[in-house]
Amino acid sequence: MSPQHRDASGWVESLQALFSTLVVALFIITFAVQAFQIPSASMEDTLLVGDYLFVDKLHFGGSHDSRGLVPFRPVQRGDIVVFYHPANPVLHLVKRVVGVPKDRIRLVNKQVWINGVPQREEYVHYLNGPPEVFRDNFPRLDFLSPNINPRWYMDMPNHTDRGELVVPAGQYFVMGDNRDNSEDSRYWGFVPAEKKLSGGRWWCIGRCGLARGNERRRVIKLRIRFMC
Repeated sequence: MSPQHRDASGWVESLQALFSTLVVALFIITFAVQAFQIPSASMEDTLLVGDYLFVDKLHFGGSHDSRGLVPFRPVQRGDIVVFYHPANPVLHLVKRVVGVPKDRIRLVNKQVWINGVPQREEYVHYLNGPPEVFRDNFPRLDFLSPNINPRWYMDMPNHTDRGELVVPAGQYFVMGDNRDNSEDSRYWGFVPAEKKLSGGRWWCIGRCGLARGNERRRVIKLRIRFMC
């Protein structure tokens, strides 16, 4: 084989290798792994501003046609989820699922009650600020918070029964772990399941939930849902 043919063959092989790499990378980004960076303090101290999350989309998700090949499971109460902002779909949010369909939810002095049972939430963080009627005692139909979405304020009475918010079918109620500094379902409503649930285990690179004052960085594994 002449040098010219060897050079041409080498270029072809290099292009094929590059193309294969791009295809694999595109597959991983689309179906297997997706990276996010925590932009706000709403999930402190579980997730901190600047932490990076990498999702393993193949382990958990919303597809019901996995035919047993992938151990999909539905979203459960307590899962941390990533989803598009219901009022601004270009933004991703990271919150924790507090209520699933048919749950009856209320907050009394910041304490979450679900189906008449007070919840033990060791991951929740509170600020030492003044109380807020709407935020701390939810749902309140007689008090208008300046941060509430007007459409949600008009719709909220349709889901309120005897002082409790009832989560409808195909919807989820989510809140940030940093309860006093989180705009969540209290302010803009439910997260719909029809956004096609997918994703699952996440690897968090950063300080991720370390005790305050401990700056040692580490890598931890979290189970988080991706709802997009």
